[in-house]
Amino acid sequence: MIDEEIANKKLCEQSKQKAGNTYISKEIKKVTVKNVDYLDKYFNEL
Repeated sequence: MIDEEIANKKLCEQSKQKAGNTYISKEIKKVTVKNVDYLDKYFNEL
């Protein structure tokens, strides 16, 4: 699960670098925030 989180962060960073488009960056941030919220809930339940 933690490896997956690190991979997601790397992918998001790469996407932000490639995407000069602000809209795409905002959408990536929304998805990332959702993933982080989910992971927080998941780890709190453990």
